[in-house]
Amino acid sequence: MEDLTKILQKVLNEAHASHTYIRDKEQYGVREHWVVDLEGDCEDFALWIKQKLETEYEIETDLIFCRTEKGGGHLVASVDGWILDNRFSLITPQQFLKYEWVKLGRKGVWYELQN
Repeated sequence: MEDLTKILQKVLNEAHASHTYIRDKEQYGVREHWVVDLEGDCEDFALWIKQKLETEYEIETDLIFCRTEKGGGHLVASVDGWILDNRFSLITPQQFLKYEWVKLGRKGVWYELQN
């Protein structure tokens, strides 16, 4: 199998190449709407990454809800401590990001995280 980090970067590159950021309020007229799509916000992006990694590469992928430096809610995909984020073009080790890690979504269950 191809090196994990190469696969993660390849999928992140593919996502960024096709992603168009649109807020849920503008696209759907509601505050929050989650869908697997590269036309949407961070949740849609993270869900697309998760689906791609799990269906095409059989790589288990978590979702992490976090707060950014400015306090806004944000969702990213995570694999073995690597973060795939619509805000950054490179996969990034989780400890290098200045986010407040709030909840981990794994196999349909959300867990509270302690920072």
